[in-house]
Amino acid sequence: MNYILLELDTTAPTLEIYAPNYTTRSALTPVTIQANEPLSSYQEVYIVDALGGRHDLTFAHEDDNLVGYLSLNGYPLGIATLYCRLMDTVDNLSSLYSHSFSIMESEILTAEMSLQFMDNAMQVQTMNQDFQVNTMKNEMEVVS
Repeated sequence: MNYILLELDTTAPTLEIYAPNYTTRSALTPVTIQANEPLSSYQEVYIVDALGGRHDLTFAHEDDNLVGYLSLNGYPLGIATLYCRLMDTVDNLSSLYSHSFSIMESEILTAEMSLQFMDNAMQVQTMNQDFQVNTMKNEMEVVS
């Protein structure tokens, strides 16, 4: 007697979302959605912004992941949530996954610093200097 053994894949893919916890309107924010198996081209990816508005997205499909860059110019400031539901190559639909992040005003802060010191002749001198701080990279730059 001959037997044929069929194994059916009825397991939905599991996903992980790789995205920052905060970004700005001016930054191009990278996002990767990684699955535990190859994915079909079906994708349901969207953001719900701080005011409840839905923004549908389309990411590049690369076998077992999706890659995209978010341009958030025009989005309201505050907490936004990225949602995704994907399908594997045999049409098993994943659960709905989400990742929340904060949209901030700008990554560049400009400030003026004023220093007072005594020179060699014991005269009080004042030095004013403008500088910018990049909050996304923790860098400070002197502005001429």
